[in-house]
Amino acid sequence: MPHQDYVLAAHTVAFAVIIAMSAMTWFRGRTYRRQVEVVAKTRHRARHEVR
Repeated sequence: MPHQDYVLAAHTVAFAVIIAMSAMTWFRGRTYRRQVEVVAKTRHRARHEVR
């Protein structure tokens, strides 16, 4: 294989890894935000019940 093919393959692999990591980070962040939202609602309800 010529050098150009190796470079293309390396760029393709790097692009695939970046996309996969971005998707994983996005899904984890989304899950985290949902958990924080649930905790915030629970605490908000608890404060209103105390009053």
